[in-house]
Amino acid sequence: MPRLHGSNARSPVWNHYEKLEEKEDGSWTVKCVQCGRVTSYHSHKTGTASLRKHVKQDESKMKDDEQKDDTEALLKMLGIDATAKANCEIKDTRTSTGKE
Repeated sequence: MPRLHGSNARSPVWNHYEKLEEKEDGSWTVKCVQCGRVTSYHSHKTGTASLRKHVKQDESKMKDDEQKDDTEALLKMLGIDATAKANCEIKDTRTSTGKE
């Protein structure tokens, strides 16, 4: 399959970027719509590989943040204070008689 060039070449990575300004040398200033990072892009020098790498890193970070939010929500639902200092003392509530 032939590779597309020019205005016909549309990588899915452009769904994650906004083109801000075209420079005289043909490069573009682009902005990531997920995190707001501004960077330069030149189709003949760098291609979209670095843009794709950045999107992948952003998506990984977002997934980690979502997992952290889910964990904190679960702990809160269970009545566990996730911000409390660690306590090395372990109490087994199943065998506690209340007389200590």
